[in-house]
Amino acid sequence: MVIIKADREKNYLYFLLEGTFDKSEFEKVESAMEVEVQTLKPDFTIINDISGFRVASPEARQILQQLQRDLFKIGAAKMIQIIGDSMIGKMQFKRSQMRADAHYEIIEVSNLTEAQNYL
Repeated sequence: MVIIKADREKNYLYFLLEGTFDKSEFEKVESAMEVEVQTLKPDFTIINDISGFRVASPEARQILQQLQRDLFKIGAAKMIQIIGDSMIGKMQFKRSQMRADAHYEIIEVSNLTEAQNYL
């Protein structure tokens, strides 16, 4: 499952990734995210809920890496990750961010309420 929505007033992008993703599913995520990000101002925050995310295929990880690179170039300043128990998902996102050379700040939290406290 994927939920992607931008909050223009608070200048953040929320996206939930739940389950396992292959290349075609991440391509859909990428397209939807591009539309939502256009409504935000530079230095926006990302709330990324990966608490239910499972391992992505190698091809999907390449798209994830490109997506993280693009978000950084477009103007993401900070990512708040809701990680829950998803240690593998957390590691995939962290490794992908490093390979993408996306230098936004990452804050790890356990739920949405905690994430919203950082906005």
